[in-house]
Amino acid sequence: MSRNTKIALASVATGFLFLAGVGVLFVVVMMMPEATYNRLNPFTPKAPAGAFPVAIAGFERATEPLYEKPRDSEYYGFKTYFKRGQRSISYALYVFKSQEGPKKRMDGRYFVGGVPIVKEKTDSRTVIVDKENGRTTIELTNGNSLIHLSAGNLADAIEFENALPYAALGLEQPPPRFAPVADVSTATPPKPIGPKKTTP
Repeated sequence: MSRNTKIALASVATGFLFLAGVGVLFVVVMMMPEATYNRLNPFTPKAPAGAFPVAIAGFERATEPLYEKPRDSEYYGFKTYFKRGQRSISYALYVFKSQEGPKKRMDGRYFVGGVPIVKEKTDSRTVIVDKENGRTTIELTNGNSLIHLSAGNLADAIEFENALPYAALGLEQPPPRFAPVADVSTATPPKPIGPKKTTP
């Protein structure tokens, strides 16, 4: 076998092994859970430093904040859960393409089931409590960002809100909140607007 033939065969074998390796890597990436892929991908947006500390108001972070970007959406975000005993709070930060996005999302939220009651609604803060089970949702807007938290009761939600890492979120620390703005029995239910969605 001539030297040129050996070189040609070696080149073919090397090329085959390279393609096989690329194929295996492609399959591994395609089979990889989205959360793992996002964590390993250096181009995936990262949560702002300090926005998801290990503990907030005595609630300990249960998982690393997960990046999420629903298809055809105008936002991407990070979401995790905090726990204290048997109680848990979901906490998320969503970043929209425009400053109109968070307000539109907050105004257009549609709640399915229960009896959602608006406790407070301003241009930058909404508090909604389910009259049947007390589950509370608080949303805050800041420019093109929306901060979302959901707790099993109003007291936990407000305690958690008071202890949010406001500086890391680009917000000034507001005065502490202690009590609901209006009585649940007299507040006005939110008017459903837009498609029936429950997230973020």
